[in-house]
Amino acid sequence: MSLQTMGLLGDLCREAEYLWKRLATVQVALERCNNSGLRRRFSREINAHIQRCLEMQAVVNGIEVFGLSKSCQLCLLKELIDRSVNENYAFSISSH
Repeated sequence: MSLQTMGLLGDLCREAEYLWKRLATVQVALERCNNSGLRRRFSREINAHIQRCLEMQAVVNGIEVFGLSKSCQLCLLKELIDRSVNENYAFSISSH
């Protein structure tokens, strides 16, 4: 475990932010790419990141059951996950 841990929600927020930014970056690369092998790799990466976001969303839903829905970190985590799952790149991979 890292000495720079921010707690469970903080660590999940950091991961969600990374995923959100990485998804945006990979989507731009995918749109500009003409190599079919690389396009498949980008599509697989997007799929993997979206799946992780959905897993994190399930964790958030579980945490909310315990009455922590007013936590600022939980609200931030939900926002970051929602951005990742609901952006255009989450739906555009099926068209590539």
